[in-house]
Order: sequence, then structure tokens, then C-alpha cells
Amino acid sequence: MFDAVIDPIVVLVRRAFDELSEQVAGEPVTVLLVGGFSVSDYLHARISHALKGRAKVARPTEPREAVVHGAVHFCYDPDLITERRAKLTYGFQMALRFREGTEDNRHQGIFGPDGQKLVRDRFQIAVRRSQAVQRDQPYRKILTPSSAETPTLQVTFFASRDRDPQYVTEAGVEKLGEISIDISHSVGRPPADRKVRLDLVFGDTTIMATATDLDTGTTTRIDLPVDDPEQAEALGLV
Repeated sequence: MFDAVIDPIVVLVRRAFDELSEQVAGEPVTVLLVGGFSVSDYLHARISHALKGRAKVARPTEPREAVVHGAVHFCYDPDLITERRAKLTYGFQMALRFREGTEDNRHQGIFGPDGQKLVRDRFQIAVRRSQAVQRDQPYRKILTPSSAETPTLQVTFFASRDRDPQYVTEAGVEKLGEISIDISHSVGRPPADRKVRLDLVFGDTTIMATATDLDTGTTTRIDLPVDDPEQAEALGLV
């Protein structure tokens, strides 16, 4: 009966450890068990066995209180946490160059201003799942519209549990929200002269997305959920 509870936990811990191992490149790893359930010697033994030879499994003297202590310290000084691992892969929809001999053949194509064939529903990755992200360190990308006549540049954000999603239409890709910025003042100019800078800052509970028209300095901002795509609906973003 107890194994019915423990087995799924061990599976999840092993899966999370495998993802982490890809990022730390063989460096020593310590798995720290906290929370009320971590007082179980059986749970500790099972996880230690599952990760034997790959990681040290430890727990604090008072594992029940450890979560509360951590929350209090974080509230008192948020700068204590300087880095986190992305729980999902985050990015946005972008028209990217068509690739011969790939699944691009099955997706809708458009032609860019220079006549180059593009695939419009590609997933442009900003941060991959399990990637280390520095607190408040921005991801930056310069965007341009696909046409000289486009009055508004819209960026739609997505998240996936896959580390390398290719299209925003794939199974498991969830919409987080979208941001729009008015660029009507530059209608008629070449797309390359209508640049918008996109900044994504990964905070503690949200991703702050800011679009800046580099011609006028006008900015538009939206906060996106960082942990779970289902939060987007609760926040009214989709």
C-alpha cells in the first residue's frame, strides 16, 4: 500500500534528476529532501537507492520546518535566490526560414519581404526546460514585421514541457498570453527599418515581457505565468 504512494515520487525524482544531469555536465549533485513527508526513512532509502552512485541524498535536521524557514528567508531577502531552473520551455511564435526536408512541409508558409519562404507557426525558444536562468536576467530579441503595411506587431507567447518544441501547434504546447505594440507610424517603410525589441525577464513568479518600438521608444508590457501554463487562464491572459 505504501509503495503505491512512494513509487510515483521516486519516478518523478529520477526524471527531474535526469533532466538536471544534462545541465550540470557531471558535476557533483546533492538532492535535498524537505517537507513533512521527507521525514520518512523509507522514502529517503528508496530515493537514495534510485540515485545510488549518481547523487548524494540529504535532508535537514528539521525537514518539516525547512520549507517555512526558506519561505521566510526569501521574503526577507529575495536576492538570496540568484538562479532557478526553468520548469518549462518558454518562447513565442515567429515566422522562421523554411527548412527543406523537415516537417516544415506540413505547415503554412508565407513569403517575407525579401521573397524568402518562411514558416509562420514556428516556436522561437527563449529558455529551455531545466535551463539555468539568472534572476532578472533578460532574454532579448529584435523583431520586425513581415510586411511594410503591418500596423501592429503582435507577439504570442507559449510554453511546453518538451525541451525542443518546433511549432506552437504541437501537442503539449500551451498559450501563455500575447502582447501587441502599435507601429502604424512607420507603415510604408521597409520592415527592416521597423524594429521592435522584445525583452523577457524571468522573475520569481512571472515572466515580464516588454516590447519596445526602437523608433519611438514606446513600450508595452505584460506579465506571464512562469510555472504552469494553466495559470494563464486564471490570470485572464488567454
